[in-house]
Amino acid sequence: PYDTSGRKGSHEITIKVDPDNLIAERSKDNNQASRVMAVQDADLWLSEPYISPNGDGVKDSTDFFFRLEPPGQ
Repeated sequence: PYDTSGRKGSHEITIKVDPDNLIAERSKDNNQASRVMAVQDADLWLSEPYISPNGDGVKDSTDFFFRLEPPGQ
């Protein structure tokens, strides 16, 4: 469970398996995965409504989130 109380906006969720390296395996490269999700109260949400993709690291991109109706609704 992920408690979203009071947490609006985008959040990165990271899952890591075998953090203590107890499992013998050839590569540890696939032991972690991350995903960005948004806590929103709308059908459409942007992390930055205005962007300026000029490479200065400020508002160069936006995360676009949307909600779809379940099939048959």
